[in-house]
Amino acid sequence: MVFNMLFGMLLNNFKKKGGDNMITYSTLFEFCKLIVAIISLIFQIFNHKK
Repeated sequence: MVFNMLFGMLLNNFKKKGGDNMITYSTLFEFCKLIVAIISLIFQIFNHKK
């Protein structure tokens, strides 16, 4: 459920019919924002426990 919510917007771009499946800059930017948010959340969790 959570996986579909997080990556649903990225996977929808690859379900289009016709043509080649290509990643766009907006999709790449959204994916990078997601990775940075996950890393910062993990960092905050482990930094808070010290």
